[in-house]
Amino acid sequence: MEQGKITLADAARALIRRTDAGVLSTHSVELEGYPFGSLTPFVASHEGRPVIFISSLAQHTKNLLADSRLCLTVFDPAEKKRQASTRVSIMGDAAPVPESELEKLSERYFAFFPSSRPYAGISDFRFYWIEPYKVRFIAGFAQIHWLEKGGWLVPTPGWKDEENHIIQHINESHANALVDMCRYFYETHPKCAQMIAADPEGFHVRADDDILYFVFERPCLTADELRTEIARMAKQSQS
Repeated sequence: MEQGKITLADAARALIRRTDAGVLSTHSVELEGYPFGSLTPFVASHEGRPVIFISSLAQHTKNLLADSRLCLTVFDPAEKKRQASTRVSIMGDAAPVPESELEKLSERYFAFFPSSRPYAGISDFRFYWIEPYKVRFIAGFAQIHWLEKGGWLVPTPGWKDEENHIIQHINESHANALVDMCRYFYETHPKCAQMIAADPEGFHVRADDDILYFVFERPCLTADELRTEIARMAKQSQS
């Protein structure tokens, strides 16, 4: 079942929030003047910054250390008509995730990519985030839009520090409601469904082997707004 969005930026962010990898284009240091593309997993921060976990031995990391400018292109591989499909190109600069954000964003990343957790103890690996400069959003064939940074990032939610407690409560007390929402919004019937992350615009659920993204009708910047919106979606899924 379709979940609506309001603005172009909303729709573009929804795409990167429900996608777990993109093509990271950097400036090659070995072949000067040529771009270098690599498939790179990422997660989106609460505000909408893509977060990557990369090794200093990787070619794209060497490129970024020499020139932080990059482009991350994201598209939905499930869409069959690629030329008419939605896609986003985020042009910006890579920077190490600030120490103040590192614990929360690393846990967020590992919730999506648990197999990457062992690399956290290896000094070669480090978290970077992409500070957007400009975003190109193709909403369909010949529907091309440019989005500025100010219209891309969303405010930090007031419940950010409570996120783990909120997720734990929902998983312990409302697991059946998550299964119902998977059935209603995605027409799937998972045996197990657990929330793994939330942001002002929606939340992610691990449903068996899949990760599903549920979009809110409106941004939820307070804990009350978040709980109310999730409760509304749970009630809707029972209809």
